[in-house]
Amino acid sequence: MKILQPREWTSLAELEEELRKHKNFVRLHFNHEGSRKFYSMNLDEFGISGSIGLCSAGHGPLPSLLLDIDGSCAWVGSDTEIYCIDLDKFMQRFSIELTGVFFLFYKYESCNCLLVVHELGALCVDINGSVVWSVDTDVVEDATYTGDSLKLKTMGDPSELVIDVVSGLVRT
Repeated sequence: MKILQPREWTSLAELEEELRKHKNFVRLHFNHEGSRKFYSMNLDEFGISGSIGLCSAGHGPLPSLLLDIDGSCAWVGSDTEIYCIDLDKFMQRFSIELTGVFFLFYKYESCNCLLVVHELGALCVDINGSVVWSVDTDVVEDATYTGDSLKLKTMGDPSELVIDVVSGLVRT
């Protein structure tokens, strides 16, 4: 698992100019009227010739990119959406709308799934974009992945919510 942080551009025109420098690139969320921030993620440092461009409303933390170990797929999280990018074809395979602002990814290796933590809970997504399970919570303040469980700390609750990553069941 490799995680890459984005480079921010001051305008859409600057982002477009950067993307044109690459033979392979994909644009995400370029038709969104509320875009105020513009990012690129250059994959050359991972031995993949190409770049991903993203327009964002600027909600939540910086966009994140997680590259699968075999380098065939990149996951991007931004605002209230996650995207899966096919790096062989440099095209978006699918996107999933979240019920809250995206926070972070964890790769769940044993089932080739992705754990996604967002403002109002967590979900597990497989490589085909199917949601394996989803747990809604109050506002998430912190998250920890321990291999067999995902622990969420929510606003106003002194205890942790522990989610079994295989089943999505909440343990007390």
